Amino acid sequence: MTKIQLSLIDFPHHEILSSILNDFSNDFEFTADGVFRRIIPPLCPDCGFPMSHNGFNTYRKRILGEANIGRYLCRACGKSVEEDRTFWNNLKAGFFDIITEICLRLRLNHASYELIEQIMSFIYPCDKDTVRNIVQSAIEEMKVPAIRDIRFVHYDEQHPKAGRNQKYRLTLLDSISRQVIADELFDSKDAGTVEDFLRRNLDTHKPIFIITDLYRGYSDIFKRVFGNKATHQLCLLHLNKLIVRDFPRKTSIEQELVLCNIISAN
Repeated sequence: MTKIQLSLIDFPHHEILSSILNDFSNDFEFTADGVFRRIIPPLCPDCGFPMSHNGFNTYRKRILGEANIGRYLCRACGKSVEEDRTFWNNLKAGFFDIITEICLRLRLNHASYELIEQIMSFIYPCDKDTVRNIVQSAIEEMKVPAIRDIRFVHYDEQHPKAGRNQKYRLTLLDSISRQVIADELFDSKDAGTVEDFLRRNLDTHKPIFIITDLYRGYSDIFKRVFGNKATHQLCLLHLNKLIVRDFPRKTSIEQELVLCNIISAN
């Protein structure tokens, strides 16, 4: 373990310094002046002559702090080298990983960049543009697992009549192949009928992505049939129709532009 020489100012930070420098052997020291270096300087990488301590280089990060990294000088050939500063780089990386996670969690919960900027002023001050760059960089670097063995299915209902009798046509379509999986006619479309139709025609043990219209009862049915293996997506066509209903038939140019922007965003 690294030998730590503490001054009265540094003494309260003994446990923190020990955890930071824990991965280094007892060949290293943290001096009372705050310099991280080897107790016995290494041999010169060029000529093999024993080197001498030769001051330090200071690395700073705004608000976070600074680290003094020892230097060595070869008296024989004049070669100058610096001690490994991995611990400082790891310390900064770990801190900013936490900052990034905080920003991502806030964005996930629909916090605006302005609000995140205000919250960060209590932790590590940064403006909203910096926060936006942090979030976007994290999203770009995020590794999304490949989609494997997930079926994408469209579920639809139609209400034809046979004479005076109302019938219900339930249909399942494969989103990738565009082929019909099942197409059956029933006298009722209650929850029990829909559940039985799904269980007979789909594998309820594998992950599935189902697209439906806006009927509210589907989510509960899918949860009973597939548990947590189903992802329910509402049909964009039906969503767009719902949006259109919120606008008058005779719309102004401004309203039409708003409507076009909303639909294109979907």
